[in-house]
Amino acid sequence: MKTKKIKATYRNGVIEPFDKINLPEGQELEVEFRVLPKTPHELTREEKEATQTYTALIRESEGWWIGWILEVQGVTCQERTRSELLDTLQITLREILEDEMLEVSRRTENESEAVKASDILEFGVQDQIKGGFEEVRIDV
Repeated sequence: MKTKKIKATYRNGVIEPFDKINLPEGQELEVEFRVLPKTPHELTREEKEATQTYTALIRESEGWWIGWILEVQGVTCQERTRSELLDTLQITLREILEDEMLEVSRRTENESEAVKASDILEFGVQDQIKGGFEEVRIDV
């Protein structure tokens, strides 16, 4: 059985999927609900003051925004818009940091710089000049 995750928002008693769901007529679904962490603009002032800051390296490439967190291995995301990417990076980072089963160690500044250099080189020098990379602070 093939499974697919979809993201949705709950507003005024209605669940609104972000993407259109194409299924054959009569297809049965199993739905599981999980409340995701707040996005940056939903945090209270007290929550913002108790945050840690991480660095995301992001860029637009062929109609998609891609990015990763330099300090934590495994936080890589892709979305259609810059705003969606920043929210997804923050949510993914929070989930990894809050997962009690994972032992997450924060990379040192030197390790982060090494990852940054290797990831930029992966796209090639010409790509870097055309589109460039943007460093963004992500608070969790």
